[in-house]
Amino acid sequence: MPYCTDCGFDVPPGTRFCPSCGSDQLTVLPYEVKGTQSIVPLILGISGIILGIIVPIIGLVLGGLGAALAYIDKGKRNNIYLSVCIIAIIVSLAAWVLNFVFLMGL
Repeated sequence: MPYCTDCGFDVPPGTRFCPSCGSDQLTVLPYEVKGTQSIVPLILGISGIILGIIVPIIGLVLGGLGAALAYIDKGKRNNIYLSVCIIAIIVSLAAWVLNFVFLMGL
C-alpha cells in the first residue's frame, strides 16, 4: 500500500488526495528502482577526467623538451621543429584550461 508523500499515512491505491492531510498524491510520481545501475558511466567519467588532466600535462612536458632540444641544436630546419613544439605547448595549455572550465561547470 502506498504512503502519503507529506504525512506518511497509508493511502489506498488510486486515491488522489490523502485521507489524513488532504495533500494531492498525483503531483509527485513514485520513484521506482528498475534493476541495478551500471557502473560503466561512472568509470568512463572518472577516466575522462583523469585523462583530461594527465594528457595535456604530458603534451606540455614533451613539447617543452622538444622545444629545448630544437633550441639547443640551432639549425634552419630546427626552427620549424621549435615552432611545432611551441604550438603543441599552447594547444596543451588550452586543452588543460578547457578541461578545468568544463569540470567547474558540472
